[in-house]
Amino acid sequence: MLDVWIKTQKGSIEGFPLRQGNKVLFLFRSHDAHEPHVVGSWNGWKQDGTPLEKLPGTDLWVARLVVLARGRFEYKFVHGSGRWLSDDLNRKLSYNNSNSVLNMEGSGASHLERRRLQWQGVGPIDIVVYVPEGALDSGGRYPVVYMSDGQNIFDPSAPHGGWGADETMDDLIRTGKISKAMIVALAHPADRVGALTHTFEMDSKGERIGGNVSSYADFLVNTLKPSIDASYATRPDRKHTAILGSSLGGLASLWIAYHHHRVFGGVAGMSSTLSWGEDSGSRHRLIDATHNWKQRNLRIYLDSGGPGKSSPARDNWAVTREFRDSLLRGGYQLGKDFTYVWDRGAPHQENAWRLRLPAVLTFLLNPRSI
Repeated sequence: MLDVWIKTQKGSIEGFPLRQGNKVLFLFRSHDAHEPHVVGSWNGWKQDGTPLEKLPGTDLWVARLVVLARGRFEYKFVHGSGRWLSDDLNRKLSYNNSNSVLNMEGSGASHLERRRLQWQGVGPIDIVVYVPEGALDSGGRYPVVYMSDGQNIFDPSAPHGGWGADETMDDLIRTGKISKAMIVALAHPADRVGALTHTFEMDSKGERIGGNVSSYADFLVNTLKPSIDASYATRPDRKHTAILGSSLGGLASLWIAYHHHRVFGGVAGMSSTLSWGEDSGSRHRLIDATHNWKQRNLRIYLDSGGPGKSSPARDNWAVTREFRDSLLRGGYQLGKDFTYVWDRGAPHQENAWRLRLPAVLTFLLNPRSI
């Protein structure tokens, strides 16, 4: 019964540790006879911390703590052997030193949560969720933006630099540019090219690569989104559900939104690799293969960097403009249901996307009538 309760509580909105007012209950599982302690930023990380007591006949240690301040704290367990361990029962995380997070009611702070789901035929996929301030306590419901390449979205030590999407969301919410919302960032699998492309191309060895985005979409729509909607207080309708990506992730986001327009009401493609399928045996670019975008009733954001005509392939400048013109001919209106941005000279890299992210999220999270 204890294992069932722990599993159920771990998967709930609250999760662990348990909070009631200013009282907190920590749980730690270990067969070691040495007494562990919980140590955190509320006590200056003093190693003697708060001792946990073992429940007789179990491997469960517990500690009850009164936290007087309303804040977002980080903590770890100090094992009897001297090792510092994060809380395996707690989904809330900080990327700094892999600390666990305690977010007290009224803290005024957001937090991140880590999850893992099984993509059938591919394997486990890591998910990181941005949870706005008060989402565990207020009873509100929140729009959701799904983002690809989740390894880069929050982690400040990510290759080429992270996007800092949590900091961006905090700033947009604090300044009133958007209402509170969630971000769900899913990591790409080992075969990133396969997952994020809609058709094959031929590589330098003459072998086919790519073309598995339909499976990626199926995982997102039929596994990930139902799990998120069941676990958090989301607003699951299409008006309050959007998808966003850059480079191949932008290509995938546009393809998924087009083919699953009953799920997503908004989509953003940043520096999207819209030329995919152009120079291969597939001859099947997204621009050429999809029609009637206006009938999908999608709000669309497109952008690119690059120097422009002097180097039209740089950062997908030319194909992005081609797609822009196609949407305009099809009935989209700039400034209403469609936004296009040329960030003149910007490179094809994470920091450029990070700088443009506030405008993208502001567009996606301020839906009109769609």
